Amino acid sequence: MKTRFYIFSILFLSLMSCDKDIERDLNVSVQAFAEGGEMIDGTFVVKKSVPVTFKINGEPDFITVFNGESGHMYDRRSMTELPEGAISSKFSCAFYTQYENNAENTFRVYLSTSYEGLTKSQAQDKLNLNAEGVWIDISEKCNIPKGRNDKTYNTVGGYSVVEVSLDEYLSSPSLTIAFLYDVTTDAIRPRWEVHDFKIVATDIEAGSTSELTASSIGFSPFYENVSEADAYKTVTNNAGGFWNLSKISSSGTQASGSIKYNGMMGIHSRSKNKDEILDRSWLISKPFSLRAYQPDSGEAIKTITESQDEYTHTYSKVGDYKVSFIFVNENFQYRQECVKHINIKVTD
Repeated sequence: MKTRFYIFSILFLSLMSCDKDIERDLNVSVQAFAEGGEMIDGTFVVKKSVPVTFKINGEPDFITVFNGESGHMYDRRSMTELPEGAISSKFSCAFYTQYENNAENTFRVYLSTSYEGLTKSQAQDKLNLNAEGVWIDISEKCNIPKGRNDKTYNTVGGYSVVEVSLDEYLSSPSLTIAFLYDVTTDAIRPRWEVHDFKIVATDIEAGSTSELTASSIGFSPFYENVSEADAYKTVTNNAGGFWNLSKISSSGTQASGSIKYNGMMGIHSRSKNKDEILDRSWLISKPFSLRAYQPDSGEAIKTITESQDEYTHTYSKVGDYKVSFIFVNENFQYRQECVKHINIKVTD
């Protein structure tokens, strides 16, 4: 009987010891050091370009650090959309036209906060695209050349650069941009090109910018006055009457005089034969969010198999930063986490 009691006691103590090893409390701290740096009212102040070393005390299994710079902010680690007041947005591109001295009103630019996309039914899409209230015409803001020799907008060789603010649409869940090639007379058959299209978002707090390109958004054509079989096609050989999107991801250069544009997005070639059907051709983006945001990431500086007692980072820009360390102890039965923050002020 005593032998059984002793065995049970040993097993109990052994299990208690295992549980204690599994449930190791986090007891960590971190301090900042730098040449000439000092702690003032809870903020570590340091000159720019001076390395800051963070001394880590404790033995966590894992350490991840957010250095506080753009793209690496702890408070934005789960953010997928910026607040309306935290961003400014615009679209920019360059337009180019050929062949006609007078191409006015043959090319339009539209925005929509309600358009839901192509259905791939030609009759239905024609109705949807031309429904009242779907589109906001912003052509007058877009510096569209009136013809191949038009220099109204300081164009060179027919090119015209445009930037249009999209800030008034930031509250909308999504936005769609469309270009319309609209020829109503046999006497005018211009060619239109769109170059270097992008949506540029400025993060006001971080001071950084991000871009959505034409290829990342995605564009689809729709032709109102062709056969059902051709209503959604693109071409690669500049066939008259259709959009050519083969260079939508191009990094090549189109140059005219001293102005250069990268990444030709689309070409709508003119219908050369006067007996061909007149064109009313759309190029429509997919709906996109102006406030979409890629969550910030941290840097893993320690795993359970490594040892790490310090981390060094150099700030090259003046500003205020919040450095965040995530400490974790974890195994198959247990996880404990704590976060330590240090405010850094970088000066000239």
